[in-house]
Amino acid sequence: MYRKRRHFFYIYLLTALLILSSAISVCASEKFQQPASISLTNDSVRQLSTSASRTGNSARQLPASVFLTNDSMQQLPVSASATGVSFRTLSDKAMASAFCPGYPPLSLIFEKTADTSASQTRTKVLEPKADGKITYESKDAVIDASHTDQGYVCVAYSGSCKLVRLQISTPKDNTYDYVLAGGGTYETFPLTEGSGTYTLNIYENVEENTYSKELSKKLQVKISDEFLPFLYPNQYVNFTAKDQTVKQAEKLAKSCETELEIVTAVYDFVIDNISYDTKKAETVTYGYLPDNDETLKTKKGICFDYASLMTAMLRSQQIPVRLEVGYAGDAYHAWISVYTEETGWINNMIEFDKDTWEIMDPTFADNQTEDENEKIKYTLKYMY
Repeated sequence: MYRKRRHFFYIYLLTALLILSSAISVCASEKFQQPASISLTNDSVRQLSTSASRTGNSARQLPASVFLTNDSMQQLPVSASATGVSFRTLSDKAMASAFCPGYPPLSLIFEKTADTSASQTRTKVLEPKADGKITYESKDAVIDASHTDQGYVCVAYSGSCKLVRLQISTPKDNTYDYVLAGGGTYETFPLTEGSGTYTLNIYENVEENTYSKELSKKLQVKISDEFLPFLYPNQYVNFTAKDQTVKQAEKLAKSCETELEIVTAVYDFVIDNISYDTKKAETVTYGYLPDNDETLKTKKGICFDYASLMTAMLRSQQIPVRLEVGYAGDAYHAWISVYTEETGWINNMIEFDKDTWEIMDPTFADNQTEDENEKIKYTLKYMY
């Protein structure tokens, strides 16, 4: 009798396990069939750190219908977004939330695993690439358009002409004028006016104000993220992960809780440590380019140096920054605008009062009085 009962017990147990297994399979199957679900593929995950939090769809807002494949889970970085969200603990709970009802939605899991320090969410410094996938060439010039979707183009000139200019015409009919360094070295130039048609012309100086066209190319550009042109380094805002400029920015950001605090810390550092170089301002020539590490070393600079240094420091911390050139009153000038998750774009501001930015022009902050700052009228011409 005892053996017979034990036999029935095993039958019941096996039946229960089969039912449970079937229910789990149905649960997962139903979730995968939801049309509104979002799959983070390997490629999309790689882009998460530079674009997800910039589109307004931060990780904290991901719905429960989002599912993460095994491959994409393995490729998630420790800190994949600039919103303060850490993916370090996303494993069983995240997968369970994605596949089965009854678990808390992913948005709650993300909230609970949020880092408390903004410095913990910094990603690596973005590095432009001229890898030759899409190129246009002449005898002495090359345009590498392999990554226009990232908001930049690379150009190199290897000829003997001492003065070579690059002009970029934008979708908004503006023309940006640059001087190429030469020597066959690629330089990076931003595509700052969104998607559309950009025309690149490279000119060699023949004599005085006479130029001959070396290379011309019209590019149809579709930028994948509007913030990318203001995150990458370029000819005017040049930096690499090894630069002292980046290391100083990392040091300042380490103790900050939010992006806005990082902006404040970098701003205060530049104002407190860099003095305006009047002599340099009187002798600077056409084609001058800032050297941010040199500015840090000498602790002196003109408005262009101030703006480039601050822009490089903030971009290295994955904070979008526009280096802008135009008129401040009647003076031709450079300043910056910053984007943070807390505030959106902060345009040509300088002074922060508790929770309100008023002006963010580091040069005028260092050399003008408060009353003079309030009277300054900015007219934007170019963005870099």
